[in-house]
Amino acid sequence: MRRWCYFLVFSLFRKVVIGQDWIGAHPKLRRALSTNVIPGEYIVVLHETATAVDAVQMTSAYRDQTHIQRLYQNGIQGFAAELSAFALIGLLHDDRVEYIEENFVFQTANYQYNPPNWGLDRIDQIDLPLDQEFGYGYTGNGVDIYVFDTGIRLQHQEFGGRAVCSRDVVSSSNACADGNGHGTHVAAICAGTKYGVAKQANVRSVRVCDNDGACTLSNILTGLSHVINRSGKRVVNMSIQGSSSSSLDSAIADARDAGVVVVLAAGNWNVNACNTYSRSPDAISVGAVDALDFKASFSNYGSCVDIWAPGVEIVSAGISSNTATDTKQGTSQAAPFVAGAVAMLMQEGFSGFTDIYTVLRSRAVAGTLNNLRTGSPNLMLYLTQEHISASPSQVRSAAPTSSVAPSVTPTDSMAPSVFPSHRPSIEPTHHPTLFPTLRPSASPSKQPSLKPSYAPSSGPSRTFQPSPFPSHEPSSSPTQFPSKAPTTTPSVPPSSGPTQVPSHEPSASPTQSPSEAPSPAPSPRPSSSPSTTPQPSERTIIKPACTRLNQLCWSDRGCCPGHQCRRRRVFRFMAGNCKAW
Repeated sequence: MRRWCYFLVFSLFRKVVIGQDWIGAHPKLRRALSTNVIPGEYIVVLHETATAVDAVQMTSAYRDQTHIQRLYQNGIQGFAAELSAFALIGLLHDDRVEYIEENFVFQTANYQYNPPNWGLDRIDQIDLPLDQEFGYGYTGNGVDIYVFDTGIRLQHQEFGGRAVCSRDVVSSSNACADGNGHGTHVAAICAGTKYGVAKQANVRSVRVCDNDGACTLSNILTGLSHVINRSGKRVVNMSIQGSSSSSLDSAIADARDAGVVVVLAAGNWNVNACNTYSRSPDAISVGAVDALDFKASFSNYGSCVDIWAPGVEIVSAGISSNTATDTKQGTSQAAPFVAGAVAMLMQEGFSGFTDIYTVLRSRAVAGTLNNLRTGSPNLMLYLTQEHISASPSQVRSAAPTSSVAPSVTPTDSMAPSVFPSHRPSIEPTHHPTLFPTLRPSASPSKQPSLKPSYAPSSGPSRTFQPSPFPSHEPSSSPTQFPSKAPTTTPSVPPSSGPTQVPSHEPSASPTQSPSEAPSPAPSPRPSSSPSTTPQPSERTIIKPACTRLNQLCWSDRGCCPGHQCRRRRVFRFMAGNCKAW
């Protein structure tokens, strides 16, 4: 009886332990870089041709070992589920599965302090010092800002009845109650009556984080699927931080294709943002600066940061009452300033990620920020005079000053403007401007320009100014997916003839089927010993390890090549040890 117990334990060990090693090396399985991985939970991404019916059929074979948590039909195709090791192995072999990614936890990105709010004062002027005013004309009216966070205190006076619960992914109550305070604080910066940028935008709470500020990847994907399925002018603010994710990159790209503009907090780890989730080229990544125009010590940086906004010691709404205030800091507070500005641009008439991204960065103040790391764009969020009406209804000053209200007649400025105008001028300028205008003038200029205009590019460029060096080091091996644009230099040309020796070591065992076509010419010289040609395949399958010398075995089949299973003569039906021939 004891021997049979040993047999069962050994069999289980080989299936579970060796099987887990095999799973980890599978090319379809993408391990999360985060340390906050949720054991046993996965995001299964299907090919575009797959449907929800396929997802149900795929898991039906593992009914007792699979629990589907969420089904994704808008954006990425797939589902989030708890999977056993055996179910995971089966799904990795399914041709309908594109890849499987581990589920992990994001965190809200904020710090806590208690001084006055200065962010609104900063984003409506080019230089310091602050002028104690926030002038604006557009209010984001008619635009929906979806706040992906811990929920919102919907009854807070900052929102004036404009805040509603759009989707509560964390709780089945669909109340979006904020037990943390982070979401309410962020939402009021987006669109609060007193502390907000877009003061009349609609606030839509999408609760993807719990009261501890933990936001799972599966919850975020569910929230994006929800917003993609909506209509109207939509902005998404994600004031969270986490490691990079292929499925999240795909979902953000799908949101962009659906007309949604996604704004991301760059993160508070003081690292290169290109190594985090804010690397997405289909979203606007926001870094944080302090009141002296210095990079916040905690803010991430790098070429993947698109723009900077106030993020240190920001006063906004709190959750202790409907009139409460709170002070926080972080890139979580910087991102909603930009989300509010995006809502203003949508009300102004701009639409689509490309147009809004280009206008937002072209209007930003260049060269005023300090202590930025190499590769970071020196662009500070700025609401230009286009955003300030002649008689704004909610400007804090008693009457519009001459600096805020436009003059009756255009000034005859001899110097070119720093930023392009967005409305055609009545008379041509005396000198060419530094940059071409974003929109053509109403009539041609009376005199030709001194220099020819720049040739238009085939498509809108992502960066405001090209960087002198490439953003990333080239990888030593080809990527799994092709790049979006061709490389500037051709790849290394192929050799004129076949190599004399094979590029890789031959496999230990012959392939199961011959190659599809013979080689065009025989090898220049035969090998010293016969070898089997390895069969190329699109994916690598790593088999479980064999039993080595002196280890327990049950038959010759389980021993490594060159060994055989020798049993004790008396107990020929029992286990033996692998010995060399």
